[in-house]
Amino acid sequence: MSTLLAALSVVALLAAVTATYLTVGRSTDGRGTFAGDARAAGTLAAVRRRASVACPQCDAENDVTTVYCTRCRARLAPDWLTEW
Repeated sequence: MSTLLAALSVVALLAAVTATYLTVGRSTDGRGTFAGDARAAGTLAAVRRRASVACPQCDAENDVTTVYCTRCRARLAPDWLTEW
C-alpha cells in the first residue's frame, strides 16, 4: 500500500511540475506567447544596440565586427586587431 501511495505522490508531483512549467511565463493576452521570448527579444535588441560603434570621421553607426565604415570607408578597427 505504501508503494502505491509513493508512486501516486510521484505522479502527482510530476503533474504539478509539468503544469507549472507550462503556465509560468505565459502572457495574459490569451495567445499563449511566452513572456520569456519577449524578454529574450528585448535583450537581443539591447545587445545589438550596444554592439555598434560610431565612425570617428562621419559618425555613422557601424557593427562592431565591421573593419571599415559602411558610409565613408574609414578604417574602424586597429591594425593589430585584424592582423592574423
